[in-house]
Amino acid sequence: MRLIDLTAGIPDKFLGVLFTIMIILSILTCTIGLVKSLYYAKDNQVLLTMPTNRVNIFFSKLIVYYIYELFRNLNYIWALIGLLFVTAIPVSIGALLSIPAMYVSNFFRNFKVLQYLFIVLLIALGIWAVVAVINLIPTNFNLIETWGTTFWEIQSFFEKFQLMFIPFYWLMESVVGTRYGVSHTMFNAEQWFCILGVLGTIIVLLGVCYLVVRPLFFHIASSPFEYKKSIIKKSKSNVKHSSFVSGFKKEILLNLRTPEKLYSLIGIAILMPIAILLLNKIFNAMDTRLTGAYMTIAFNVLMIMLFALSSNASMAKIYSEEGNSVYLIKTNPQKYLKTLLVKLVPNAIVMTISILASVIIYSEFAGNLVNIPLLFISIEGFYLGHLLWSAELDIMNPQTAQYATTGTHTNNPNEVKSTIYAFLLSIFLAFVTFFIIGEGEMVFWIKAMIIGIIFLLIRIYFYYIKVKVYYKEK
Repeated sequence: MRLIDLTAGIPDKFLGVLFTIMIILSILTCTIGLVKSLYYAKDNQVLLTMPTNRVNIFFSKLIVYYIYELFRNLNYIWALIGLLFVTAIPVSIGALLSIPAMYVSNFFRNFKVLQYLFIVLLIALGIWAVVAVINLIPTNFNLIETWGTTFWEIQSFFEKFQLMFIPFYWLMESVVGTRYGVSHTMFNAEQWFCILGVLGTIIVLLGVCYLVVRPLFFHIASSPFEYKKSIIKKSKSNVKHSSFVSGFKKEILLNLRTPEKLYSLIGIAILMPIAILLLNKIFNAMDTRLTGAYMTIAFNVLMIMLFALSSNASMAKIYSEEGNSVYLIKTNPQKYLKTLLVKLVPNAIVMTISILASVIIYSEFAGNLVNIPLLFISIEGFYLGHLLWSAELDIMNPQTAQYATTGTHTNNPNEVKSTIYAFLLSIFLAFVTFFIIGEGEMVFWIKAMIIGIIFLLIRIYFYYIKVKVYYKEK
């Protein structure tokens, strides 16, 4: 923190950056959430036909979402003082932005190809921007020698940031007060001025919502089910595929039609190589000894394992989340093992590519200390073994009734167990790496590969046995 401010405590400049990022992300989240809550909610088909004022329906939805956002923001302890009106700003701005967001959403729903192209372009631009920023990190950075220049460059950045996002700093000041030296002064004239400004902004935003959003709400909210046009698709000739290809195609379509699940998987797969790149750019700027190099290797193994294995938490509900449709597994005229395994293939392919990319990126920094094939096989063995373990948890403790009733499960015990196992396995391999790699790099990587293969074979055996017993294989 002394790079930002020479006084003790958390500087307002740094706090303002965090606060601004939090509010912007909250506005984006509220906009997306309100589009679903206001216009795509299933209860609209009932609420909009009831003998009640449309204004009551509109504002009741806003109030419910406001309360939801209020409880979610309880994590920000430093914002508790002004939580009531801080939360109202993202919700009211989100309500305004929900109108153009709704039209954009409808446009992309009608042109799926453009939607996928836009998402791919957005992801590509995001990756390019993040990698470009990471590459700005200098090599062999000496903070002591460049202290003066670095300090004033950071000050210049925060000043420019504050000028660009000054309204967010006023909002922050209305919550945490004004900082003088090492302490904050609460409820002085400047803070009261900011509080009144925030309250006035909320009133104006809610007034605009009433005048602009409310008249359009009924028409837009009812359009998804009253004015929806039936799309006539061209008939296609039936093409016969093998049972595996048919099952794989079905899983791909299910993933594409479940955006939350798809984006979560792609997000982890993209974030892992980027995180490894950032981590090693930082480590590469440090002058480390041999022990430090071994710690760097262990920490990279830990990071890759945590990212890869954490993605398997969704596999701990892969069968149960189908609800009452899960019985189709037993009616499918083929071996149960084929039907069950094909559901795991899309995740396995995506994360395998991500693991390979992460290992290759790390090897560019580690040089001769890392053997790419052996490290990849070791981590891949643990990943696939943990994937089968997570799916096995769902087989032995199905949560089908919960998903069939509500469509979701906020506290799935199988996901909790999968996450715990992922953490323990990651810690285990990282500690083994640090304490054994000193015996010799090649010897260690061969041992790590053998451990990963053995773990995978054990999990394959247990998965096969549990499937055979639970489904009473033909």
